[in-house]
Amino acid sequence: MTEHHAVSSEFALSSGMRCSEYELMAAVEDRHWWYQGLRSSFESVLSRCGVSRTTLFNGSVLDAGCGTGGNLKWLRDTYQPQYLTGFDVSSLAIEYVRAEVPEARLFVADLCGSEIPSSSYQLIVCSDVLYATHLESAVEGLRTLCRQLTCGGYLLLHLPACEWLKSSHDVAVQTRQRFTRDQVRCIVESLGLQVEFLSFRMFALFPLFILRRLPSILSLRYLRTENRSEQSSSRGSHLKMPSSLVNWTLTQVMKLENAGLKSGVRYPWGSSLIAVGRKR
Repeated sequence: MTEHHAVSSEFALSSGMRCSEYELMAAVEDRHWWYQGLRSSFESVLSRCGVSRTTLFNGSVLDAGCGTGGNLKWLRDTYQPQYLTGFDVSSLAIEYVRAEVPEARLFVADLCGSEIPSSSYQLIVCSDVLYATHLESAVEGLRTLCRQLTCGGYLLLHLPACEWLKSSHDVAVQTRQRFTRDQVRCIVESLGLQVEFLSFRMFALFPLFILRRLPSILSLRYLRTENRSEQSSSRGSHLKMPSSLVNWTLTQVMKLENAGLKSGVRYPWGSSLIAVGRKR
């Protein structure tokens, strides 16, 4: 999902996601309504839980699975932590991050592996990572990271919701599974953290999301039935930059929804789940 360097291999090094998806991500994530809404939701729920620039100013923040760096830039600009660290399984993604956030400590590492950087953190962000991994190994890796949280430190977790929503987009971005609210609660608690906040998001746009995804959801079901799921993997994701008017309108909708999160609203449905856990 990015737009910068060209790579000869079809897939990013050490990653199952296509290079073209990283290129598309890097191209649009600073402007696209979905990414703007995502980071606005992060700020809303963290603010609700008492996390602010003041609490993180002299702290250390980790983005576990930093992609092409949009979240790291947002963390830097919003909270100005003293130390900023990120890692991703893709060396291509890390190239993009290094160009955009040169002050961050960056690593090519796998959440399921043993090469995770060791430090002490006030905040760990893990956004849309667990869904693309072997879950048991990834949760164990996240547990290792959470041991490095300071007392009172936070984990921000974001995951796709509703297994029945799985479509060709999920195949393109290597989604192994989508999650229920109870599963996310269990994951956070299994890490030894207290659940401070848990809600669905993309609530307001959920009906439109279903309509938009329905053809590819049905297509994926058909391909699986016919044992032709490999054809779905050759298709790209649904991510693309909409018109300026559509992008602005959807951004405003997400701002309104995220204002609800900030005021403490827990939405009953949506296409994603967002959770904050705190270390006692």
